[in-house]
Amino acid sequence: MASALPPEWLVFVRLRATLRQSVKTYSKHARVSASEFYNWILSLIFLRVLASQSKLMRVVFLLSTIFLLSSLVFGCAGRSGDQALLSDKGKLQHKGERDLVMLSPSLSAPSEPPLSEFLARGGKQGFSDSKGSLREDGLLSRSAQHKALALQEILRKRKKVSYKRDGRLVIGLLLPKERFPALSNRMEQAARFALTRDSNFSSVDLFVRDSGVTASHAQRAAARLFSSGADIIIGPVFASQSNPAALAATKSRRPMISFSNDSDVRGDFTYRFGLSVGEQTAVALADGLARPTKAFSEDVSRKRHVGSASDDWAKFGSRVAIIAMSDTYGRLVVSEGNAYLRSRGLSAERVDFLDKNLSYDVVDGQIRHISEYDYRQLALSKYRKHLRSERASVGELSLTAQSIDDELKLLEKQDTHGPPPFHILLLPQSSRETLQVVSSYLALYDIDSYNVNIYGLSTWGQMSKLWREPQLRGSRYVFPVRANLADFTSRFHSYLGSSPPLHILAALSYDATFTAALLGSRAGFVTRAALERKEGFVGAAGKFRFRPDGDVQRVYEIREITSQGDKTLARRQKDFLR
Repeated sequence: MASALPPEWLVFVRLRATLRQSVKTYSKHARVSASEFYNWILSLIFLRVLASQSKLMRVVFLLSTIFLLSSLVFGCAGRSGDQALLSDKGKLQHKGERDLVMLSPSLSAPSEPPLSEFLARGGKQGFSDSKGSLREDGLLSRSAQHKALALQEILRKRKKVSYKRDGRLVIGLLLPKERFPALSNRMEQAARFALTRDSNFSSVDLFVRDSGVTASHAQRAAARLFSSGADIIIGPVFASQSNPAALAATKSRRPMISFSNDSDVRGDFTYRFGLSVGEQTAVALADGLARPTKAFSEDVSRKRHVGSASDDWAKFGSRVAIIAMSDTYGRLVVSEGNAYLRSRGLSAERVDFLDKNLSYDVVDGQIRHISEYDYRQLALSKYRKHLRSERASVGELSLTAQSIDDELKLLEKQDTHGPPPFHILLLPQSSRETLQVVSSYLALYDIDSYNVNIYGLSTWGQMSKLWREPQLRGSRYVFPVRANLADFTSRFHSYLGSSPPLHILAALSYDATFTAALLGSRAGFVTRAALERKEGFVGAAGKFRFRPDGDVQRVYEIREITSQGDKTLARRQKDFLR
């Protein structure tokens, strides 16, 4: 049946297949291969034979010849420029271009998203110049896009791509650019800002890679960065990605500073740079165990207890309760809190987990139970009855009668009698809505900062204007030193030229990058011994130091919520806990 087809049809069938492949190659690499060139010549011969018989064939022959010649011209330019593209350790330079483009290591990945996103968005993409400063000044020309695509193909075929230059420090930054682009962008800007803080940092190169969505993506990204010459990696952000990436750090025997605070993240060359939950919990509980509540102090002043408030508090004020969410973070806080209390010979009196769905009826029942509200309400009724009976047995004008009348008047404003079943309450909520719900029910069942020392962790410090919540006034929370953060925020906003809200991770990104550059800008590498120096470092999030076990210790301060806003207390951690 094929022999019955006219010769023009056979030519078009062959030409269609060749044209499809050639156009695909031309659009991606700006050149044709030898086999495609052979197919074109063969097709042109057929077309030339038929051109004398049909005007249509003559037009097709002319167009095909023009397309082949243009492909040859650009193909020669692409092949002759391969060496130029790879010269000067990955820099692209072209006359007439506005931008000097330093290709990120992401171009070495067969299916890496940043380049495709760059083209899909019309070429808008920030690249870094030789000094590491971020450039975002418009579209790259089409020729620069063709060069980037051509170089991507070349780098795919190479066994190893090195971005390491003699005497220069290479820092790799792993961020969740696909999952959290806004946060990643702010963290990258903070890291680049850190490299502008010292003239010696001009010898530092920063390469940013997407940690992807899964753990395997992060592991591959870390492995590529190390194989490309990274001396140290900062990131990933999440614990689920940090452990696989730590394997790449151990294999390369180079340090990795993860933003995770999960103690399960471990590796011989890996450090957990996130705000340690265990350390924050220890600071909060230590302050609560040393501070009598206001109600307790007033009882002592009325001679209800013998001795000073501090002495009596050491005997009685050691009952701790924790109300946490039933998620990974909440269970981690409970685990770390119990570990600290055991080291003090204590244990948590009550631990309750709230479901993430926050059913109001369930929360109401849980807090009513943990506060022993019904028992304390019954105690109030019995105490009033006892005072009235005692009042009836004394004379009207006696001092005892006057004292009992004052006591009864005071009890009219109360719903319960007696202290709650705990003296210290830890609320490690990370959501403002959850904290509002929990604190409202606590106030409803007569638990507030008057009769209980209420504490939060650093997640409270990232919630704005907590002083507007009346039920939280008098509560305290643990946070990095605010003065350092305020100074960093001011300088960073001046660098950006705007005042966007900042996540604490931006400050940590700045600190990690600045520390790595400080230690390695002269030597061209960073060692574990240099990171683990005993005196530590001072950064945007306060004083910190790396420990051999991978922990990062910090100096925190305790802040109290007042009606005028948050204030730093005079009682503050002066140095590392251990």
